[in-house]
Amino acid sequence: MHKKSVAYFITVFFTDYLDKEAGLSTNTIKSYRDAFILFFKYLDEKDICKPS
Repeated sequence: MHKKSVAYFITVFFTDYLDKEAGLSTNTIKSYRDAFILFFKYLDEKDICKPS
């Protein structure tokens, strides 16, 4: 069985769910993207997990 990465699921969340199903605006999706970036930077800085 092939395990899918977290990056795959985040991509699907952005491209399929937020855009197509939820119908959110481009600015809202960009805001969500920026929040994820900040969250993963925080996890990396605190050595909680590496965003690889």
